[in-house]
This record gives sequence, structure tokens and C-alpha cells, in this order.
Amino acid sequence: MTPQPRQPRINVTHDWGVLRETVVGRVIDFTFPAQLAAGVPESLGFLPERTRASMPRWAGLRWSQADPEGYGRCVEQVEALARFLTARGVGVHRPRTLSDSELGLYDDGFSMQTFVRDPMVVIGDQVVETALRLPARFKERFGLRPVFEEAQARGARCSVMPPPVPVPVTDLRTAEGPFLEGGDVLPMGRDILVGTGRTASDAAGARWLERLLGDGHRIHQVPLSDQVIHLDDGLTTVREGLARRGLPGAVHQRTARTGRRLGADRREPP
Repeated sequence: MTPQPRQPRINVTHDWGVLRETVVGRVIDFTFPAQLAAGVPESLGFLPERTRASMPRWAGLRWSQADPEGYGRCVEQVEALARFLTARGVGVHRPRTLSDSELGLYDDGFSMQTFVRDPMVVIGDQVVETALRLPARFKERFGLRPVFEEAQARGARCSVMPPPVPVPVTDLRTAEGPFLEGGDVLPMGRDILVGTGRTASDAAGARWLERLLGDGHRIHQVPLSDQVIHLDDGLTTVREGLARRGLPGAVHQRTARTGRRLGADRREPP
């Protein structure tokens, strides 16, 4: 019998470097919640203006019906990304399809598996199943469980954050965590940036991660505007010593000072 090649151990230290394996999501043809017909809550102010303007007339429709061009484009982009990475030798993991009972959890019609960075955080060999603020996104963890199990079989340590209490979408900004979402976590060796605010991760989530990782890492909270959902929407660490700030106003000026303190130059978008 030919021995199977041994899988390399999991060890994520930075948000940049040679990509060897990753997780790519799936697109769900979800239904826009019917209550959006009355207007989009202020708590969803991080959504693009054009999307917010369209959502009331999309209420009750499937994405493929409401915006067939946008839906088709998203499906193609996600699948093309998986093919692109696979063709270049990158190991690509995919979440399994959610079952009907899982899709029905906190059922307002909305379900997602596209942004798989958010339901998980990987620091070193520590894999964390995170706590998402939007209740309808809670179910995303189930599709990733096989990925977590495989990681654990390769020696990774896996932790699960306590699930948050579900609240109405209108109350998202005042909900009590801890909340932690992968799009807010940027590892830079021992230093970890964690975006905190009222749209996704919060200070309690950052402290939870700090306790989990222990003295081997330093957590730096980055305050975010209510007009952006995650830190990676407004900040990218490109390589050692270089960070790029994206959306104007997404992160407060304190972020620039944090970057300089950690030895990163800042580059503004053209």
C-alpha cells in the first residue's frame, strides 16, 4: 500500500505570505427578508448605498429573481476564484451545503456561505469558530464544521466561542457580545489587529481572543466606523512594513498610529 503524504501542520502567523491553502465559500440563492419592504434598518448602514436603495423592492424575492445579473456575477466570481487557486497548486477547502433544517434556523429568508472568513479565525495552530453579530449568519458555522474537523485531525487546536443571544436586526448596534468575526482579525506575528465597533466584532470579542491566545500574542483593538462592517474592508496588510488603507473613513485615525507603532508604513488608495 502506498503511504499517503502527510498533511502539513496548520500554522498561520501573518495575513500575508505564500498562500498554501485556503477556504473558499459558496453562494446561496437566499430570499431577501419581507420586512425590508418597510425600509432598511439604520443598523445595516454599512451596506453599499445602491444595495440599500434596492432592498425594499427586492423584499420577499430570491436573489436570483431580484438581481439576476448580480447573483450570476457573484456565483461566477466565487467559483472562478476556487478554480484559479486550485490551478496554481493552492489547497482549496469548501464548506458543505447547509441542510434545510440548518437554513431554517433564525429563518427570515436570509442565508449566506460566501464570506467564510467571518465564521472562523486561525492564529498559529488555533482554529476558532467565531460568534457572528447578525443572527441569520449563525448557521454558517455548520457548513464549516468538516473543515474544522479536518484541521483538528492535523493537530490544530479548535475552540468555539459562546453563541450570542439573537436580537432583532434593528438592535444589532446595541447587542451584547462577545462578538468576533474573522474579517476583523489581521494577524501580524505576535501582534493581532482586531477591528471593533457596533457592526460586527466588539471589545468583548477582542478580549475573549486575547484570553484564548495568552501571553504569546498582543491584541490591538482598532475602532471602526458604523459605515463599515469589518476591518479588512478598510485595511490590508500587504507585506512586512506595508499596510494599505482602503475605504476613506472606514477606520479611525488611531489605526494609522497603531500601524506606525508596529512598524508599518501607510499607503492611501489612489
